[in-house]
Amino acid sequence: MKILISGGNGQLARALRGALPADCSVFTPDRRELDVSSFSVVEDYFARVRPELVIHTAALTNVDRCEKEPGLALLVNARGSRNIALACQGFNAEMIHISTNFIFNGKSKDFYREDSLPDPINIYGYSKLLAEFFVKELLKNYYIVRTSWLYGEGEDNFVKRMIGLACQRKLLCVVDDQWAAPSYTVDLAEGILRLAASKKYGIYNMTNKGYCSRLQWVKEIIRISGIDVELKAVSSDYFPTPAVRPAFTVLSNDLLEQKIGFRLRSWEEALKEYCQRSGNI
Repeated sequence: MKILISGGNGQLARALRGALPADCSVFTPDRRELDVSSFSVVEDYFARVRPELVIHTAALTNVDRCEKEPGLALLVNARGSRNIALACQGFNAEMIHISTNFIFNGKSKDFYREDSLPDPINIYGYSKLLAEFFVKELLKNYYIVRTSWLYGEGEDNFVKRMIGLACQRKLLCVVDDQWAAPSYTVDLAEGILRLAASKKYGIYNMTNKGYCSRLQWVKEIIRISGIDVELKAVSSDYFPTPAVRPAFTVLSNDLLEQKIGFRLRSWEEALKEYCQRSGNI
């Protein structure tokens, strides 16, 4: 099977590449090889590769940069996804689109389901919601996978940054009013491939089991890593940023379990494995 993974240098793309069976022909172009914002470039690449399955991970994920450069965010995240979907339509390829918890406003006290009403509060979330719209409008055979707080090997991420800061400082201030589920790319890759094999198309939430605040996440990172550092709880206002972050965006994974019979392990177990594999224990 020919599989194209856009955003080939990203942490999720790396995990997917490692999880795919050896008999698959896997193409993982980076942004220089596949500029998703140009339909002619995308179409030419598809014509050469002829993929049967496309896993679209390429995106501008720096939330504050998206807020400062909304035109670029819409070009890469929205139009880029439209271009990939159009090419999938033209070449009869299935598409798995990676989306985000940031399409929600974070004001709910309940977990967000696949049919919950989106209401993004920043440009990043808006651009990703537009991307979902294009995928749904253009394709019949698609999967949209919504995830949150992604981290994994091969790229800078929140866990790696917190370990680095904890080793340099005696005190870390961490926000305690943002809640979601940390999601390990290795686990997410396994779930995505199970989903692709199911042929049960549609929208799915996919995160590690459980949820936490940013502060609780950092406490667990520090505990596992054995670093001696003091943590101080602060509100999001303590760190003024160009983009507002939603407060509570925990995604329900019930549909994934009901339809696919699969649920990712707890975020604590996944974090421990990541720290072991990255040499931080």
